[in-house]
Amino acid sequence: MRSHDHVILFDGVCNLCNYFVQLTIRNDPEAKFKFASLQSDVGTELLREFDLPTTDAVSFVYIRNGRCLQRSTAALEIVLLSI
Repeated sequence: MRSHDHVILFDGVCNLCNYFVQLTIRNDPEAKFKFASLQSDVGTELLREFDLPTTDAVSFVYIRNGRCLQRSTAALEIVLLSI
């Protein structure tokens, strides 16, 4: 996953994060968002690339055009792009 456009990293064991991912998928008919859990190899690689911790990681990350947003800021940006 080399493209840093509309990548959502989420905590794969967090029910709220999983719900938000499912909601985003349902509201993304053009499938512009890409997803990876923070626990996956891809997620870990991207966390390292953006100098974010791979342990005690943030629960939600949104990468867009090489810019990294976290937690509620990330979620709000995604919601605004989905409307």
